[in-house]
Amino acid sequence: MWALALLLSFAALMPFASGFFQQVTTSESITTTRSGITLDNYLAYRSAVITYTEQNPAFTGVVQDNTLVNLLPPGYIKLEQWTNQISATDIVIYGSQNIGTISASSDTAVYLDNYIVGYAKNGNWVINGVCAPTPAGLCVAAPAYVPDGAILSLLNK
Repeated sequence: MWALALLLSFAALMPFASGFFQQVTTSESITTTRSGITLDNYLAYRSAVITYTEQNPAFTGVVQDNTLVNLLPPGYIKLEQWTNQISATDIVIYGSQNIGTISASSDTAVYLDNYIVGYAKNGNWVINGVCAPTPAGLCVAAPAYVPDGAILSLLNK
């Protein structure tokens, strides 16, 4: 008897639940969600590259995707063209194309800043719309091979 009552309770709530999901999937939310998903996807890739370079400090070059499989979350699928370039002193992780949708909202900009993630703009590394400063107060240069507008992380090895 109690199982029937529980089933009827769930059935009574279904119209409210379906209305909630319809509200969440408006076009505005899809844009925001896509931006957040893409950023999370980039941060997972970034984390895997950083972990790989920590485990292999002498490595230089491009860490291949198949090398990162065990360092990425289960079921990870790369959503954009993330890539990297590791030198003796630097770790550069970036998108190989302009993906401005990631920095589309102010909430995302704060999220980006917390992870020291920016983008390339006019040859500089920009975080939250401002060029990332060097200790001397100059702009940090983005590597020439990073496309303008591409998401970018620069780290010292």
